[in-house]
Amino acid sequence: MKYLLVTICINLIVLGCSSRNKNIEEASFESDEGIRTIQGIITDDNNNPLEKSIITVHKPNLVKPIGTISDEFGRFILKIPNEVSEIKVSFPNKSEKIITIDEKEEYIIILHDSI
Repeated sequence: MKYLLVTICINLIVLGCSSRNKNIEEASFESDEGIRTIQGIITDDNNNPLEKSIITVHKPNLVKPIGTISDEFGRFILKIPNEVSEIKVSFPNKSEKIITIDEKEEYIIILHDSI
């Protein structure tokens, strides 16, 4: 699992996903049809923003990763296909969280310390 996370992190950084919230799959979406945008804020237990949190689509057998990294304020914006129902949020030394995507466009995500 650590290898997969490191690979995703490297792919996000190499593809230009710094704190600018550029979606790594943005260039491959030829139109906005069937695509929605979600956004949110990621914090820790003390409401401190978690910069560089990794947000990815949680979907088995995904050919190319779809994801982004939160900015210095913990904010993220992510374009996803409409059929996506879950995203995964992770940050070093914090418990990974799977978030169910519903009709909301904004999410507040709190990551807890790993045990």
